[in-house]
Amino acid sequence: MAIFYQRNLPHWQPDGATFFVTWRLYGSLSKAALEKLAESRNALERDVVEEDGSESEQKVQRFKKLFALYDALLDAAEQGSCWLQDDRIAEIFVAALLQRYQELYRLWAYVVMGNHVHVLL
Repeated sequence: MAIFYQRNLPHWQPDGATFFVTWRLYGSLSKAALEKLAESRNALERDVVEEDGSESEQKVQRFKKLFALYDALLDAAEQGSCWLQDDRIAEIFVAALLQRYQELYRLWAYVVMGNHVHVLL
């Protein structure tokens, strides 16, 4: 049974679902990087739709391309916030991820980078 509720944003939690989630620190991408992402998103949406594959498959392919760019920009960490490079801060985050909220999810894997985090829940 899926759970749905709404506060500021809607929340949908399907039973047994697996999620790959990435988030970044505020300020970890420059204005130019964010503009590049927006331009790439617009270009991908304008691309001619191929006849092979369903609309949903094509949407997934566009998302994968955009995510690869997003992740590469974060991995480069050319400027901006990299607070998670500080072991003391990273340890606080990992403790929260592994212990404080453990009853909310089953954590399969995680990676803490200097300016962003990947989790598989």
